[in-house]
Amino acid sequence: MQNELKEPGLADALRPYYDKWRETINKESEVAEEDLPPEEPEEEEEREAGV
Repeated sequence: MQNELKEPGLADALRPYYDKWRETINKESEVAEEDLPPEEPEEEEEREAGV
């Protein structure tokens, strides 16, 4: 991203930190998803609907 002076801005300076943060968040969410028990949404939805 460049400003009207065609110089690098704050977004350019922070980009490496954002990328590293995003990578960390993605890894943590993948690990958390692996720890979840298997879901059975079809049965729960039927009970809630009163079928």
